[in-house]
Amino acid sequence: MEYTIPTLSVVFMVVSALFGLFIPFTLFFYMRKKHETYTASFFIGCGTFFLFAVLLKGLFGYLLLLQNIMPSPENGPLYAVIGGLMAGIFEETGRFISFKTLLRNKLSNNKNALMYGAGHGGFEAFYILFFGMMSNFIISVMNNNGSLGGPEVDANVLKVLAQTPPSMFLVGIAERLFAVAFHIAVSVLVWFAAKKIKHIMLYTLAVLLHALLNAVSFVLNNTVNVWVAEIAIYVITALCIALSVFFWKRYSHDDIQVSDTAQESKNI
Repeated sequence: MEYTIPTLSVVFMVVSALFGLFIPFTLFFYMRKKHETYTASFFIGCGTFFLFAVLLKGLFGYLLLLQNIMPSPENGPLYAVIGGLMAGIFEETGRFISFKTLLRNKLSNNKNALMYGAGHGGFEAFYILFFGMMSNFIISVMNNNGSLGGPEVDANVLKVLAQTPPSMFLVGIAERLFAVAFHIAVSVLVWFAAKKIKHIMLYTLAVLLHALLNAVSFVLNNTVNVWVAEIAIYVITALCIALSVFFWKRYSHDDIQVSDTAQESKNI
């Protein structure tokens, strides 16, 4: 069966792909101008996402599939839980390691956590929106002009692209914006865990929140509809932001107290 992808869908794919470029660049320049941060924090965030979320997590998932340990996506909830935990463990561990090594000398400025989170989440937006939508765009254009064919073409992919309402190709923009906010928030949690070992429970909290977000999103997208899943993502993100603000105020205050105590001792 032949499918034709609507022109408006193709246009919205391009719009989403451009936002995949716009989001990280805007975040970088905004953070650099708004906050006095270590600029390299942004690029460390980008690199950490690529290494831990794309390469290492992807390799680990592939090995699990080879050993028939990883359940298939059809095994809904179990796949969602394991996949969510993998994302949480790999990405939050990557954050923690980066903070304790590459950024260990920059931990005194808590705003570096914001710049790092912008890089981590911004690169994810670039990776998912730009590469994902450009892939859809190329397939759609080649299909519509008749240059796509052969046994390597997955008819189900063409069917999905053809039958998806054009506006749905824009949903990813809002989702990535909230995802970036989520990444900045969990970066704050892991940041304070890296600063003091007694706050290590914040690392565990970040892992669980990340796992929850991914698992809930997968289950709802495959059992209810995309809008319910999006609302769930927004609610979990809001919860994570609230927690990060709470711990920021609490532990930043501790830093001020330590600084004041040190200053008083010096004066004596």
